[in-house]
Amino acid sequence: MPVYFEQPYWFMAFPVMIVIYLILSRLTRLAKKTNSLHMISVYLPSFTDDAINATTQRHKTDWINWLLLLLMITALAQPVSREKKETVPDSLRDIIFVIDTSVGMSIRDYTLESDTIDRLTLLKAVLTNFIGSLEGNRIALMLYADEAYSLIPLTRDKTLLNHGINRIQMATAGRQNNLSNALISVINQYDFSVKKPSIVVLSQGANIEGVISPHDVAKDFKEKNIKLHFIGLGSRQQKHDDKSKLIFDAIDMKLLQSMAATTGGEFFWAGESASLNSILAAIKDTESIDVQKADYYLLTNFYMYSLYAVVFISVLIHLLNLLQRRRQ
Repeated sequence: MPVYFEQPYWFMAFPVMIVIYLILSRLTRLAKKTNSLHMISVYLPSFTDDAINATTQRHKTDWINWLLLLLMITALAQPVSREKKETVPDSLRDIIFVIDTSVGMSIRDYTLESDTIDRLTLLKAVLTNFIGSLEGNRIALMLYADEAYSLIPLTRDKTLLNHGINRIQMATAGRQNNLSNALISVINQYDFSVKKPSIVVLSQGANIEGVISPHDVAKDFKEKNIKLHFIGLGSRQQKHDDKSKLIFDAIDMKLLQSMAATTGGEFFWAGESASLNSILAAIKDTESIDVQKADYYLLTNFYMYSLYAVVFISVLIHLLNLLQRRRQ
């Protein structure tokens, strides 16, 4: 990885400091020479071992000080490397998951690896895997029951999304299923004039009557040219289904199918645990928006290594001076 400096003009300070040092040294020597003219001595200067050692020590100190100055200037110049990390795909999409957390989602009518699990547990596991396979798409999570609220706004942060999925609990937004209220909240919270998102409703389908019927809400989405996709969770009939291994509590498939048809969206039934993966994969391939490809770069800073060297050299010199004084 090539390294370059974001603020290279700081290196101009180094030659400036050298010039200032040479000027001050010249002035100091002239001052000493002037003072020596007023002194008369018949003795030649003596070059003792102590004088030679002192001069050598002074030169070493000067070199170390210049090295420390250069390291600090290097840190100020901010050395970095730029690595091509990822490429934006040819198409992006905004996906809003509207998740039913009413008490009906607690029914244990799914099997996963021979274990009986409830609908919400299965849903969380599949959503986690699905988000992990996305590249460059933005996802939002909205929970609803009696009320609706946004858990995670549109984001590409997979870590944040996975953390939000783990936080989803039963009856977080109430106990009953008010689908109309949830979809109205989607309309109120997102600006559809900029970009048309994919809206995926994961619900058992039962709906309590509110101020606006779910069919009227679906018509509002149709007017905005926004498709609603539905994933039905639960049994299709009020009896045990040996084939799908689901039991009782049928979903309102007619309601969900009608709303999806009104907006031009798709309806899927999660009849078995494995089917949700294919359902979400199909939704992933819809509602895409073509974008101009662009490259993303990861910047890595190296300025701290220069500062580490300054601290290390300073501490080492201090320790050596302490040892020398103790020996004396």
